[in-house]
Amino acid sequence: MSRPLLVQFGAGAIGRGFVGQLASSAGWETAFVEVAPAILDAFSASGGYTVEIVGPGARRIEVRNVRAIDGRNIDAVAEEIARADLASTAVGAGALPTVARGLARGIALRAARRPGSTLDVLLCENLLDAGAHVRGLLGPLVPPEARAYLDGRVGLVETVISRMIPVPRPRAGGGDPLYVAAEDYNVLPVDARAFRGRAPDIEGLAPVDNYRAHEERKLYAHNCGHALAAYLGFLRGHEYVWQAVGDPEVRRRVDAGLWEAGAALCIRHGFAREEHQAHLAQLIEPFGNRELGDTVARVGRDPVRKLAPGDRLVGAARLAMKYGVRPEALAEGIAAAMSFDVPGDPSAGRLRDILAAGGPERVLAEICGVDGSVGADAELFDLVVQARLTLAGRT
Repeated sequence: MSRPLLVQFGAGAIGRGFVGQLASSAGWETAFVEVAPAILDAFSASGGYTVEIVGPGARRIEVRNVRAIDGRNIDAVAEEIARADLASTAVGAGALPTVARGLARGIALRAARRPGSTLDVLLCENLLDAGAHVRGLLGPLVPPEARAYLDGRVGLVETVISRMIPVPRPRAGGGDPLYVAAEDYNVLPVDARAFRGRAPDIEGLAPVDNYRAHEERKLYAHNCGHALAAYLGFLRGHEYVWQAVGDPEVRRRVDAGLWEAGAALCIRHGFAREEHQAHLAQLIEPFGNRELGDTVARVGRDPVRKLAPGDRLVGAARLAMKYGVRPEALAEGIAAAMSFDVPGDPSAGRLRDILAAGGPERVLAEICGVDGSVGADAELFDLVVQARLTLAGRT
């Protein structure tokens, strides 16, 4: 009996270290679509790889029944999609247009060969409304005769990635390019209502009906807390996230900011206060896992994106204010992010230039979309400007 087939676009940390591992543990075959020559060669040579769980629950998981396809070979990618039982992406928002080309051709083949089938695609991307975005990319690429299949039989299923998987350190795993380290967390919430077929029986895959609540909690708890630790930790001279959350001053502000957003999430989505407090305590614990070796530079990179109006910091602060919570710690995190200046990060360089040209007021207006003259935005504007002055006095 043949194994069910997952086509996984992207053999990076999430693709290998989470989705591929879950599929392998459930007895699936995984075909990774990748373009990096070193990764393609490693798959050809090994036929498998190791996921090392570090910290609490430490163990090694051997991932087998895997292979790789060169993503530049669109025809080969399309053939795999035509016969797949499930597809998944974990490539980053910027690479989705490239992924869409092979996916669209595969959808056209399915429409011609298997018109009664369905294809669900897990979107493991840190991107709000990823389903609508990818459908918009696919629409112009799918030929007219396959449009009905795309609209009616292709499910674009958003997911909430909460497993922490840092970029492997150069010597980790003995130099094996497929080695990946991760925390011991195996739950992948997915939007139950987006499936066009039956949700696959893969342990750890957790279809939820209230997906937006889980998505917002991930963004305004996990991502928000991680960013607060990185930006406040950077100001305190910390290299690693575990050092930042081990600093009592940083930890105090991270906890305060998480609860400012958390109080609002409880009101908005009906999370029980005690349950959400336990959730926050659980998500902070891996931040302090020194075995992950996660750096402040990695977590804080691309501060322009992370200071966007609806993202993890400004979005969390606005949510707090909407529900009557004054976001003082979140404002301090936003102010700290403006000082994040790491060599080799173009986004940090751009932020530095805007700050130098117009101060925090210009960053708030141009990057954060916060209007200093209108309602609640004016209050947030003032909180952040004051926080900048306070932080400047400490450094």
